[in-house]
Amino acid sequence: MSALQAYLQINVAILASYVIFSVGFSLSNRGNGESKKTWLRWAEVTLFASVLIPLLCTAIPRHHLWQPLVQVWSGVSKTTHEKYSLLSPTIGSFNLGPELHGFVFHQEGVLILAGIIGFVLLIVSLRSLWGLGSLYRELMSLPLIKQVGRTHVVSSEGNNVPYSAWVPLVGAFVAIPVSFLTEGNNLMLAVRHELQHHRQGDTRRIYFFEFLKCVFFFNPAIRAWMDLISELQELSCDETLVITKRVSAQAYG
Repeated sequence: MSALQAYLQINVAILASYVIFSVGFSLSNRGNGESKKTWLRWAEVTLFASVLIPLLCTAIPRHHLWQPLVQVWSGVSKTTHEKYSLLSPTIGSFNLGPELHGFVFHQEGVLILAGIIGFVLLIVSLRSLWGLGSLYRELMSLPLIKQVGRTHVVSSEGNNVPYSAWVPLVGAFVAIPVSFLTEGNNLMLAVRHELQHHRQGDTRRIYFFEFLKCVFFFNPAIRAWMDLISELQELSCDETLVITKRVSAQAYG
């Protein structure tokens, strides 16, 4: 199996997993009556599994996991010249082989994984470093409103909507539009909502999702996955704030 085949298998798995999950989500009336946070976690696990399972199936050849239970011996008798066949059970000698006992993958699987990982790291590292640098410069240039530990609340003139971001080695940021600073209710609602994104880890997992978008850039299902997960993240934040009574339901209109 070539690296290209493994790459295509992952793309198919991503597409299939999205179709199955989105159908289930739609049949549930878009999760009404159930926790949005639960749906969000299931979506993330499903996407992660659709990438990981094909990789593992590629790395571990089937014949190392499933050996024949019966060995067939056949031939021709030297004395009677008749054909014969014997069945010899191999259950007693069943083992996973030295490759799996030492957790060393088959050479072909290793080469495939190395090729995929090398290609991915080359693309993602360049894009991620450039994007991370731009994000860092933008956030550090914004006026600071308040800082608690490594959490920074800043004001932004170039954006009309609040947003949150996590920068490795720097901390968490909440950017609030300048127009919100004079609106007390909207300001507190925006800050609490964006802080909730940090609490539930959305701003950290976004790096993994961006990683997938770079690698499977031509696959429309990966973008559909991102849109669905983003929607669930927003709904989950609103739901959590209302349930914990940090925000009233009326505040969302």
